Amino acid sequence: MLIFLNTGLNMLGTAGVVDPEAMWVQWLRLLGETPVALMISVLLAMYLLGFRKNKDKTLIETVVDSALGRCARSS
Repeated sequence: MLIFLNTGLNMLGTAGVVDPEAMWVQWLRLLGETPVALMISVLLAMYLLGFRKNKDKTLIETVVDSALGRCARSS
């Protein structure tokens, strides 16, 4: 859903439905950029599935590292 903010608003801006130079469009498109959307999703998942359920911090770190470690190393 977050990534759609970027692509959807880009499409609407190109079609002339919204002003692509409007500040609110630029902010929402920033939230939809792939790295930003990924970071928001990871932080939200860490909170909802980890900290809120009283999981151990090292377990959360291990799960996140195993899921995203390869992405970080390949960049």
